[in-house]
Amino acid sequence: VSERCRWTDMAPILEPDQRKRFGKVGCGKNEQIARRLWWLADPFWSLPGNDRQSEHFARYTMAKILEPARNAYNLSWSNDMREMIVRYGWAKYWTRGPGTFYEPQAGAVSGHEASPNYHFVPVSLNLDTIPNVSFNLDLDASAERYAPVVAKLVFEIEPQVAVFRRGDSALVVAAYDVRDHADLDSTNVSASLVIAHDDSSLAHVTSVAGLKGAMSIIVEPRPQLMSVEIVNPDTRRGAAWNREGLMIAPNVPGSVSMSDPFLFEPSEIEVSDLDGAMKTALGETSVARGKLGIYWETYGLARTDSAQEVALTLTRVQEGTLRRIGEAIGLATRASPLTIRWNQMMSVGSMTARSVVLDLSLIPKGRYMLTIETGPDGKELATSSRLIRIR
Repeated sequence: VSERCRWTDMAPILEPDQRKRFGKVGCGKNEQIARRLWWLADPFWSLPGNDRQSEHFARYTMAKILEPARNAYNLSWSNDMREMIVRYGWAKYWTRGPGTFYEPQAGAVSGHEASPNYHFVPVSLNLDTIPNVSFNLDLDASAERYAPVVAKLVFEIEPQVAVFRRGDSALVVAAYDVRDHADLDSTNVSASLVIAHDDSSLAHVTSVAGLKGAMSIIVEPRPQLMSVEIVNPDTRRGAAWNREGLMIAPNVPGSVSMSDPFLFEPSEIEVSDLDGAMKTALGETSVARGKLGIYWETYGLARTDSAQEVALTLTRVQEGTLRRIGEAIGLATRASPLTIRWNQMMSVGSMTARSVVLDLSLIPKGRYMLTIETGPDGKELATSSRLIRIR
C-alpha cells in the first residue's frame, strides 16, 4: 500500500457498520463520501481549516516518527501500533503499574492519550439528504477519539431553533444560553451559527458575542445542516456544540402556513415583531413554571374582512411505558389537553405577526406539545408545534 493511500484511507476511524456500508473510503475510492465525512467530522465550521482532518494527518506523521524509535512499551513496531495512534492519538504521558516482589520496576506500562476526547465522526448519515445525520460525541465504544485544540471540554446543547419565511427564502433563528456553564464563564465568549446545504455549497456564517443571545441567517428553503458553536478563544476551557439537520420545506404559493413557535421571556414591552422576540429569546425549550412569551408568524392569508380563529393547545406528552399502558386500560388518568381559542383580525399581505403570554405557574412539570392552529374558514388549517419541557 502506498503511503498516500494509507494516509487518506478513512477505514481506521469508521465504525464497523460504516466500513461495511461504504466500502473503501479514500485513496481514490468513494472520494465524494470521504469529502462529506471529513466535512461532517470537522468540529468547528466557524473556524478556518478542518482541525479533525489535520489531526488525522498529524497522527500518521507521529506514527512515522515513532516507527524506528524505541517505545515506552519495549515492543517492536507493528501495524497495530500505527492504527491505534491513527484512531486515538499518541500518548501524552505514561504510567507504570505495580511490579512483582522480585521485580518492582517490571509493572505494565500504560499510555494515556489526550483527555477528555470525543467522537466527531457522524454515527449515522443518509448520503441522499444531509439533514439525516446524527452525532454522539460521547460514544464509548467508538472507532476513533479526538480532543479539540480550541477547547478542553466540549458539551452538547439544545438551542431553540425556529424557521420563518422571508419572501422566497427562509430565515433560521437559533437562540442559546450558556450562562450556567462554568467552563464558559468569561466575557470573551463567541457564538457562531453556520448553515450549509452540503459539503460543496457555500456555508452561511454569523457570529455574536456573549453567553446568551440569538443569531439568524437567511437561506434557501431546502434541507440544510446547522451548526451552533460557542467557544472561548482566550481560556480554551470549554465549548458548547450542536449540529443538526433542518428540513426546510419550500414555500407553496397560495397556501396558508406558519412559522415555528418562538419562545421568549415576556416583559412590560409588548413583542410585535421577530426582532423584539429575539432580544429576550429563550436559549432552550425547557421553560420554568411562570410566564412564557410565544411569538409566531402566519403567511398567505388574503382576507381581512373577518376575524380568523386561533387555537393554542398544550398537550401533555406522557413518559414511560407503564404510564401509557395504564392510560390505555383505564388504570391511570389520561391528561386532557389545555386549549385556548380566540378570534383576531389578520393583516392582509404576506405575513401576520402575533405574540401571546401564557401563565404556566399552575401547569404540572413535564413534557408538553405546544400547538398553534389558524386559517380561513372552510379551508385546511395551518398548524405549527413545538415540544417543550416545563420544569
